[in-house]
Amino acid sequence: LAHSELSTVFFEKVLLLAWG
Repeated sequence: LAHSELSTVFFEKVLLLAWG
């Protein structure tokens, strides 16, 4: 997994947690 992809996944998880 590329670093950029990992960062994107992490960012999306943060957004989901914030909206959850």
